[in-house]
Amino acid sequence: MTGTQPLRVLFLEDTDADYELCLRLLQLGGINVEADRASNQEEFREQANRAVHDIVIADYQVPGWTGLAAFQFLRSMSLDIPFILVTGSLGDELAAECIKQGVSDYILKDRPTRLPIAVKQAIERKEAAGALHRSEADFRSLVDHAPVGIYLSSVKEDRFLAVNPALVKMLGYASAEEVMQLCLSRDVYAKAGERESVLEQVSNQDSFLGVELRWKRKGGKVGTVRVSGRPIRNQQGETVIHEVVAEDITEQKSLEEQLWQAQKMEAVGRLAGGVAHDFNNLLMVVNSCAELALQHTSDARVRKYVEQIIAAGTKAASVTRQLLTFGRKQVFESKIVDLNLLICDFTRFLPPLIGEDVELGLVTAADPAYVKIDAGQTEQVVMNLIVNARDAMPTGGKIAIEIALVDVTADDARLIPDLPAGCYVTLTISDTGMGMDIETRGRIFEPFFTTKEPGKGTGLGLATVFGIVKQAGGFISVYSEPGKGTTFRIYFPRAAEPSQPIASPAESSTEEVPRGSETILFVEDEASLRAITKEFLESMGYTVLESANGAEALALSLKYPGPIHVVLTDLVMPGARGSEIAFRFKESNPTAKVILMSGYSDRIIQSEDLGPDALFLQKPFKLSTLAQKLRSVLDA
Repeated sequence: MTGTQPLRVLFLEDTDADYELCLRLLQLGGINVEADRASNQEEFREQANRAVHDIVIADYQVPGWTGLAAFQFLRSMSLDIPFILVTGSLGDELAAECIKQGVSDYILKDRPTRLPIAVKQAIERKEAAGALHRSEADFRSLVDHAPVGIYLSSVKEDRFLAVNPALVKMLGYASAEEVMQLCLSRDVYAKAGERESVLEQVSNQDSFLGVELRWKRKGGKVGTVRVSGRPIRNQQGETVIHEVVAEDITEQKSLEEQLWQAQKMEAVGRLAGGVAHDFNNLLMVVNSCAELALQHTSDARVRKYVEQIIAAGTKAASVTRQLLTFGRKQVFESKIVDLNLLICDFTRFLPPLIGEDVELGLVTAADPAYVKIDAGQTEQVVMNLIVNARDAMPTGGKIAIEIALVDVTADDARLIPDLPAGCYVTLTISDTGMGMDIETRGRIFEPFFTTKEPGKGTGLGLATVFGIVKQAGGFISVYSEPGKGTTFRIYFPRAAEPSQPIASPAESSTEEVPRGSETILFVEDEASLRAITKEFLESMGYTVLESANGAEALALSLKYPGPIHVVLTDLVMPGARGSEIAFRFKESNPTAKVILMSGYSDRIIQSEDLGPDALFLQKPFKLSTLAQKLRSVLDA
């Protein structure tokens, strides 16, 4: 008021002497004034509408009107301007009524010298009120735009007293009014009695920090929130209100759970791989002895028993293959197979898995369905989809597997994301289970996403399916509706017919075992397996140099006077790995062939690492298969 900007004052005064007295008093009080004057109601309304004023000084009584009426007129126009009444006499009741209605102050004409002080005080109060309003607006904006939920709740009334938009959004409602109607213990807390437990925990503290709660969103979906705040107590020291900041940490907890699950799966995978490796070596011994026994007996009864041993060993080998796939230690070996034969053979193992109350149907393609895939990984795909289908039918139902040859046109391809037009072999697995809604269907291939109860699913099954299919260059689609079952359809690129016919398992078991006369450096740390394999190879006409480890094998190769045609070595052994033995051996014997074998491998073996003549054999394998692989490598 003492600066360069004058104080714009609107006077309502019909007496010239009183108007001039007020001006002089303000000037003497150091107030630079720019004045407008009205003598009656009409002039006052005109002045109020025409210009912006900082304060109004009004005589209480003017012809045909009053100062209090002028004040009420300004309020009706929503003009919040300091207002001072100047009057000759104003009774206590009337003065109190004026102040109650919002008049800033009143000055008696017989004591006018207080006017400058009253004006300064009125302006200061206005400025302070404006600053407070701005501060409150800033604070309200801070609360309203906070990314975390902020609320006040009543302890006794079991409800929210105030909430910010973030809390409304967190709980999934459309408005604060809806949230304010909620009963906390019933509508917000996920578990009965949890609110009472939390109140008992925090009410006696001065503040609480990082308390994790399970809250329900609108619709019943449960999430995790982390709350921090303080209790507000009454004069008796009782907690009546909680002032709280709430942060939705559902996604964070999900990520933590995924990390823990991944670490657990990694540990289980390592265990599975180790168990499978040892078990495969034992299977090799059992199956190999059975094969040799079958070659050396013509007794039909004995042959029947031995064939059952071989069949059981083959089935056990498929179990370990699943363990290796689960532990990510299965060597990925793509080759052209007839999907008809692969699935027909694999479905023999499914009835015990799905139970007697589920009917399993298989329809194969009329013509050979050639695809280039990894047989073990594809069996894992079928296994995971069948298990999911079984779980979706707790009271039984039907599972249908169908293989077909399809030609996808450009128009067809538009219906399936990322599927190009072309020739495919489709593998379709359908069930009559409970089905899925759109939201669930959109997330089923996410790692760790599961709709099963805690402890009954890892959320990795369909993610594994998706990864294997993509790795094979295929595509997968899913159709499902609640109550109408689910259909998964996998599109494998159709492969050209192989130059040599693909034999079925039954046919391959009757093939004649090829013989040879070359020298083999055989490295295997499992003594019983080493002995039985050596006996078989020597019976096939080969010369076998056996060794239990890499150092012994390399020393033996240097001492042997003749040529060594093949190195047959286990991949994982104490000391040097089989691939290292092969590398070092080939440095001095570049024309030698290499066959690596293992019960598991913790990485994919790249043939180009050892040259074009390298080959990998996954244990357990038949001795007849080994003989065939030896000849294919040596004759290449």
